[in-house]
Amino acid sequence: MPQSTHHSTCRLIFDYRWYLASVWGNGAITPGCIARPSKPCFWGSYWRRRTSGSSAGGDGDEFQRRLGAVPYHLVVGDAVVGTGSLDQVERGQHTILGILYDRGMENSAGMYNYVTSKDGTSIAYDRQGSGPAVILVGGNLDDGSENAPLATELAKHHTVYNYARRGRGDTLPYVLEREIEDIEALIAEADGSAHLFGVSSGGALGLEAAAAGLAIERLAVYDVPYSIGDAALRRWQEYVEQLGTALGEGCRGDALELFMRLASSSDEDIVGAKNSPMWPSLEALEHTLAYDAACVGNGQPPTARLARIKQPTLVATGEAGLDPHTRGLPSSFFERAADAIAVSIPHAERQTLEGQTHVADPNVLAPLLERFFRE
Repeated sequence: MPQSTHHSTCRLIFDYRWYLASVWGNGAITPGCIARPSKPCFWGSYWRRRTSGSSAGGDGDEFQRRLGAVPYHLVVGDAVVGTGSLDQVERGQHTILGILYDRGMENSAGMYNYVTSKDGTSIAYDRQGSGPAVILVGGNLDDGSENAPLATELAKHHTVYNYARRGRGDTLPYVLEREIEDIEALIAEADGSAHLFGVSSGGALGLEAAAAGLAIERLAVYDVPYSIGDAALRRWQEYVEQLGTALGEGCRGDALELFMRLASSSDEDIVGAKNSPMWPSLEALEHTLAYDAACVGNGQPPTARLARIKQPTLVATGEAGLDPHTRGLPSSFFERAADAIAVSIPHAERQTLEGQTHVADPNVLAPLLERFFRE
């Protein structure tokens, strides 16, 4: 049974884990294992300066020195199973998942709560509001931040669970079934049933969760990126193959650039993104592009599985051709995918939000979802 964990100390940002796994570990992460300082420490701001590029060269050695300055407790679940210096902990049987520290520091999306999934992974989430439960499932390169404004709107009438999907600071290797179990753990935290809304690849994940039989009351998805037609499918399959190569070679930023080119971003757009303050945080999440690709599968709508979905399902899209960030896709890309989804699900409702792009205005989207969840 999934268990909720409300830490007074919270996991550091995702870059931190990647650094630990690559510098001290072998990249293999043991579920449920973390290292906790034995006394308060304040290195979160130091690491944020490092990832934003404002620290001078050689800061990796200094960061490692700071990390090793105090004893650490090795923690599995809530049990302290050993104490020692960080390098002593790392030389043991466990590889560190992350560092917890006593500053009230939240994860990078501002989440303080954790629920434990079936395999022991801690899933960070934010909960607000009261009323029927709604779980929000984010899409590509989203640690929950993108859905935060929508959560605030929906919280006027619902208890909203906005979470950071697996890989946005959790464990490897990735298996789609584990993400479904993560949603199951959140449903258990919501007293056993909830509505669910998923956007983009998070919508594909929501569809898979409903098809798997989870206790979802009503399901809503927005702009699910399935590919319809031979040309679109070839492009998707080429992207997935190239993505695996880029991530396997380990050159940070290459997978992000590949993803941007999938949406036909221009060279100028890509250069601008690389020079933006957001690029380091996106690099920290780029490995999750493979997870999102797994949610979409071979690119085609999984019609046989979709036919198993019994819940009322809202299939929504924005206005065709309006989003400049997806201008390289066919103008009807999301609409054709949505039509195919709606035809496959027995109790589906199809809606288009005029004037909305791939990231819909929460003030427009929330009323539609509230009406649908009330029915």
